[in-house]
Amino acid sequence: MNSQSIPLEHPSLLGSFTIRDVLVHVFYHARLIRNCLLAGALLGLLGAVAARPQHTADSLLMILNGPGGVPEELSAASAVLGAVPRAVQSDMEIVQSEPVIRDAIVRVGPTRLFPDLKGRGPFGLFPRHDKEAMVTAAIDRFRQKLKVTTEPGSNLIKVSYASPDRAMSVVGLNALIDAYAERRKSIYAGAAPKLQEQEVRRYAALLSDLDRRIKNAQSRYDVLNIA
Repeated sequence: MNSQSIPLEHPSLLGSFTIRDVLVHVFYHARLIRNCLLAGALLGLLGAVAARPQHTADSLLMILNGPGGVPEELSAASAVLGAVPRAVQSDMEIVQSEPVIRDAIVRVGPTRLFPDLKGRGPFGLFPRHDKEAMVTAAIDRFRQKLKVTTEPGSNLIKVSYASPDRAMSVVGLNALIDAYAERRKSIYAGAAPKLQEQEVRRYAALLSDLDRRIKNAQSRYDVLNIA
């Protein structure tokens, strides 16, 4: 049996697909294409309306050694051990801590920051009066809109708070900074006496050890006084 090859005479797909074919397809599917474009435009418009613009308020905190930042009792250790990065990390945790955020929310008012928390009670008949539940919900929302960052090796902390209301973004951030400052002051004020007490005990131990050595030297070398 002899096999004969039949040449393929099909033109390439690219060569056969012309602008005329495109226009024909557009003509026959014009309604479907129009509906798809209108649906996409409508979805984009609804998304733009639903997504309220967010206004962000920013603040920079500088963590310093000494009275303006870390207490004096920590300054020497910071210089030797390089504790400034640890102090910055510590302050970042303080800013984002629940007590600070709670204090900021209580200062402003949860329903002032988030008006939709007012809501209604069961069946929508009575207003909601559970303030603790509103504060707890406000804490979660506030934390989602809060951003605290720093650069490696820097003693600057950037605190940002976003809100659909430009005025509330500033009010919320200012309340947070005030609550942070009070919280930080109370923490370090409580730590200072403890550090001073530790230093007193350490120097007392050094003096006691030095006195013991002097007495040992007097008895060993039979001397009355060491000047």
